[in-house]
Amino acid sequence: MTDEEAGALYQTLADALIGAGFSWVRDQVADYVSAGRLEAVEVSTRAKSQPFIEAVQTSWQEPAEKRNRFIRAVPFTPSERLDIMLEAISHVTIEFPAMLSEAARRISTDSSLARIELVQESGRRIEVSNELAISRTEQLERLSDRIAEMRAELT
Repeated sequence: MTDEEAGALYQTLADALIGAGFSWVRDQVADYVSAGRLEAVEVSTRAKSQPFIEAVQTSWQEPAEKRNRFIRAVPFTPSERLDIMLEAISHVTIEFPAMLSEAARRISTDSSLARIELVQESGRRIEVSNELAISRTEQLERLSDRIAEMRAELT
């Protein structure tokens, strides 16, 4: 995948997240990506020449080479940015629903639980039931496979 294709797909996914009500995911990815990745760099420098006095004669000492290690932030490549976006989408669209499916499975096997209800910060309520687990399992598997294929194309 070329850098242009990776950049275009990143933007398409960012726009899709906004359209699907997941702008917070896009924002978190954008914040992370804008910080760049840290990279260690070694720089050779020469110390300033120091006067060296020997008896009556004055001469200059040859400066010594000094190696310093610095950390700097470098921008992510378009492919790295896309990989980060795909990872974030995977967490939100696959792992969270998988957790809901597991909760629904436990509901179906534990007769003392009738249902589980999750409440989002916005006040929206999500009811977890056994039917939810059944309907989502196939969708999650297809989505997981597609994201894995896309990430494989990046390498």
